[in-house]
Amino acid sequence: FLLQLISQVYLLLLFFFLMIRRPPRSTLSSSSAASDVYKRQAVNVRFLTGALLSAWLGLADRCSSSRLMAIGCTLAALFTAGLTLPGITLWVALLLRWAAGMSMAIVYPIACKHMAGWFKVGRGVALGAVLGAVVLGTATPHLVWALTSSAVSWRLLVLACAGISLAGAAGALTLADGPYSSAVQDCDPNAKNSRPPLGHLLRNQALWCVLVGYSGHNWEIYAGWSVLKPFFVQQFSVSDQLGSLSAAGAIGVGFVGCMAAGWTSDRWGRVLTCLVSLTVSGLICLVIGHVESFGVALFLAGVWG
Repeated sequence: FLLQLISQVYLLLLFFFLMIRRPPRSTLSSSSAASDVYKRQAVNVRFLTGALLSAWLGLADRCSSSRLMAIGCTLAALFTAGLTLPGITLWVALLLRWAAGMSMAIVYPIACKHMAGWFKVGRGVALGAVLGAVVLGTATPHLVWALTSSAVSWRLLVLACAGISLAGAAGALTLADGPYSSAVQDCDPNAKNSRPPLGHLLRNQALWCVLVGYSGHNWEIYAGWSVLKPFFVQQFSVSDQLGSLSAAGAIGVGFVGCMAAGWTSDRWGRVLTCLVSLTVSGLICLVIGHVESFGVALFLAGVWG
């Protein structure tokens, strides 16, 4: 249980690190302010593509979860480390980030499936812990940047995060499938029922409701995670370090929220828990931009997180 959470945190360092501390534009040819947006979104787009491709191929049903997570962590680390090579162009950097996002797509969804295989009772709390690991992996780059600032080379920090992801891959290899996991062939391309029928999925109304709600949630949370620090810095004129620390705290406290949501979903139902969470976070997004007090804004951001 703990090894999976640690591996998940280690990988997510890579996912969000370059949103916080990206290579200077001078190190990438043909780089501009607009290209920063492309670099940030490259991982998200490739993660989406990779997740859809993984689901369509049925990798989770064909291959060992621990092996898939280890492969994803390793590839993401290697592609991210490639950003430190001298003289790379913007398009090469984008390609590396896309490849890293594709690799990450076979870790996070697989981790949820793997964790569910170990719990029949209290599964909501267990999955909440996995999502909490995502939150901690998101908050950590803010904390690293606040503590190191410009004292450490960005290349060294990228390589350090890549190394940590490799450590996560090693931890993933030690994981065994749980007693409630579905039996899978060891990456057997001929495994039966490994790919879900697309027509059946498209006609599933309940699945579409979940997808719409989850898509809206992710649109909100990834946008919020990306702009939380600049919001603090620009709206309240706080220092860069304080803005990073505030973002790390507001995001990191979400680990507690994930665990609490898992607990309530097991007891009061997943639909009610999702409705309350989405409503509260959405309302905070509507009002936080009009708050004039930094303390109040930080409190609301923590509740939102």
